[in-house]
Amino acid sequence: MAVYEQLVATVRQYQTAKLQSQNKPVPKNEFDWTAFDMKKLLEEVGELAELFILYNNRPYYNYPELRGEIADVAIVLACIASRIGIEISPAMDEKLEVLKQRLVEMGHTCKEAT
Repeated sequence: MAVYEQLVATVRQYQTAKLQSQNKPVPKNEFDWTAFDMKKLLEEVGELAELFILYNNRPYYNYPELRGEIADVAIVLACIASRIGIEISPAMDEKLEVLKQRLVEMGHTCKEAT
């Protein structure tokens, strides 16, 4: 969890400085930061969706700004997860196991699905 805590601390410093430079209120408590993060997540997902629409079936790997937008979404999710005590990597591993089990229950194997 230490990596995520460092990430969150760095992101918080940046967000605080940016809000202050824009004369906007800085969240004062954990609830306010969580609300801020949720709004930020919606904003970042929206920006990512706009890029996908803009590139409309063109090869995505030709557009490096997609990397940045995907990273923005991942960073905000890491902040939210860290705030509520969830480690992302183990949570993703657990979810992948659930999905593999569902594939088996549907009569498929993971090899067939890839």
